[in-house]
Amino acid sequence: MGAKETQNPLRVLIVFEEGPDHITFDLIEEGIETTLLAGITRPVEFYHEFLDASRFREAGHHKLFEDYLKVKYGVMGIDLFIPIIGTRVDWASHIPRKLFPDVPIVFGSLVSIPLVSEMTGVQLNIDVVKGLETALSVRPRTKRVIVVAGTDSRIHSRLITSLATVNASHPEIEFEYWTDRTAAQILESAAFLPDDSLVFYIDFYRDSEGAAFIPWQFGRSLAKVASSPVFGIYESYLDTGVVGGAVVGFSSLGVEIARLALRVLNGERASAIPVMNTPGAVLMFDWRAMQRWGIAEADLPDGSIVRFRPPPLWETHRLLLVIGSLWTIVLLIVILALVLTRQRRSLAEKKLQQNEERLRLALELSGAGIWVLNLKTEQFLLTERTLMMFGFLPDEKIDLKRFFEAVHPNDRELLRRVFDETITSEESGRVEYRIVLPGGSVRWIISQGRAHSTSSSPDFLMGVSLDISDIRNALKQAQHDRNALAHVSRVSTMSELATSLAHELNQPLNAILNNAQAGQRFLRKENPDLEEIEEIFIDIVTDDKRASDIIQRMRAFLRKDSPQSELLNINEVIGDVLKILHTEVIIQGMLVRTDLAVGLPCVLCDRVQLEQVFVNLVVNAEQAMNCDQTTPCTLFIRTFKDSEDLIVVYIEDKGKGIAENMLEKIFDPFHTTKVGSLGMGLSISRTIVEANKGRIWAENLPESGTRFCVALPNGEMT
Repeated sequence: MGAKETQNPLRVLIVFEEGPDHITFDLIEEGIETTLLAGITRPVEFYHEFLDASRFREAGHHKLFEDYLKVKYGVMGIDLFIPIIGTRVDWASHIPRKLFPDVPIVFGSLVSIPLVSEMTGVQLNIDVVKGLETALSVRPRTKRVIVVAGTDSRIHSRLITSLATVNASHPEIEFEYWTDRTAAQILESAAFLPDDSLVFYIDFYRDSEGAAFIPWQFGRSLAKVASSPVFGIYESYLDTGVVGGAVVGFSSLGVEIARLALRVLNGERASAIPVMNTPGAVLMFDWRAMQRWGIAEADLPDGSIVRFRPPPLWETHRLLLVIGSLWTIVLLIVILALVLTRQRRSLAEKKLQQNEERLRLALELSGAGIWVLNLKTEQFLLTERTLMMFGFLPDEKIDLKRFFEAVHPNDRELLRRVFDETITSEESGRVEYRIVLPGGSVRWIISQGRAHSTSSSPDFLMGVSLDISDIRNALKQAQHDRNALAHVSRVSTMSELATSLAHELNQPLNAILNNAQAGQRFLRKENPDLEEIEEIFIDIVTDDKRASDIIQRMRAFLRKDSPQSELLNINEVIGDVLKILHTEVIIQGMLVRTDLAVGLPCVLCDRVQLEQVFVNLVVNAEQAMNCDQTTPCTLFIRTFKDSEDLIVVYIEDKGKGIAENMLEKIFDPFHTTKVGSLGMGLSISRTIVEANKGRIWAENLPESGTRFCVALPNGEMT
């Protein structure tokens, strides 16, 4: 089970000022929920409530709504309150602060609202001037503008006042404001507008008689009867017959609200995040309405989005076009095939002969042998090369039993298992195994084959075999050479650390000498203090053990045995490396800080080789920082398990860093920046890490210094 499934869910309450039948609800909700779910790892539960303030304006409605929220969410509790506000701003801060005093608030609003504690949000500014100017640019011959808004419009008084600037800049245009009419009067008048008119629709919640409406639904009715194009200010008016224009993008409003919510849910205080003011105007048009009023896409402002454009013919009739094209192609192919039959047959026969010759030559050059096994009779059909490879006589009849007799006894079970799996599988089988020739010599063979059938069960097993003994021997020798080179590198490292090792050994040896001399002096006395002499001998044994431990660590590090992989605790390996380098660290004045994760899985590696990697990286880090007693420097070592279940070690220095173009080259053989160095340390380290299915790389730190990273697979899962 993933971490996201086991965490307690975050509860987000979204309260809309209007009812659920407003399209703006769907647009804002989609933007909020999609962005939140994509940006947070914990599960999220969304709850939606609707104040429906336009239709229920009674004095007690807010109190009833408040009591309803208290009963429903008071015990369960919420983590974030998101109010979507028109103009009734009082409820947006009063209700959540009263019911959920400590819950942060992230609002979305069309107007400015007073802030309370732990509250931030997005204020969407409606630019009606740009909206009307956009409409006029699309219909430049307009002589009359009809502005439509309801008597209970949320913001129409402020917006209409803003339109005065457009009126003043276009004295040739007559402006009419239909803001105090009934819905029937508006629809009746809109049907008889002259051609040089346009309707600029703001919103319509109530008409002059107090009848309630939903703005996008009234916009649909208006666009349907209007004899001139209707332009609007909200994205929700599209798909109703309204042309569009510089509209308020409610989808983007939802996205911006969610981005602020993510910051709050990730630990930022809402009161510390400033309210975001966004213009919200998007140039968006309905293609179908454009066609109705003869508006070309060339007439639209740059950057306009055209929606509801019908898909091209290829998308609507793709199947028919594909079928027709395929049928035509088939006919052409058939005709061409009939014309070229003889020529193709001749070319095919010639090509077959050439392929047979190439195959014969390839088999001879590669030394591969072909074989076919009849699964019913268990008889082999072998080429001459295969007979020679397995040491069979030229006229010998080879069955399955005789074949397995030639296989090395220790490999028969493996070969039998792969043989059985290949017969029952549709995939090719591949296996490496040993054979014993009549003279007693052992050869390595690789075979690959596949089952073939003419009925429900396989009839034949066909394949190819190749003698890879020389390749195996070469790989073995290469591994031996790599191990020898790694040993040389360890010896070289120890030679660089000779001074510090001598210093480290000198301390316990001097202590032993001093204690021994003190013991001699005590023994010369007439009445020696035996208890004091016993303590001296205990000190001598302790110091001797210290010296012995130092020598044992050096001997283990320098041993030349073949690598033996074992499960290792990476933190213990780091500890052993720091013990080896303890005196060197002190002499060089370097401070080592560690952050070793507890409970890490073990890695499967050779201990000495892994110690060699980390010794080399630590020594390189010390040399990169040029440490000394007068200018101490710090080395940081960290271990952890990453998201891919890899065990990762960071070794960070505070040196000058590495040029970006050299970060990969430093792992190449013989690449070095140090005088007298062979430049093999990092190359050998990479060989060791990659041989254990790991990865090593370097990266520069932001301020200064370099981080060397080693990632090894979880050995307990191998």
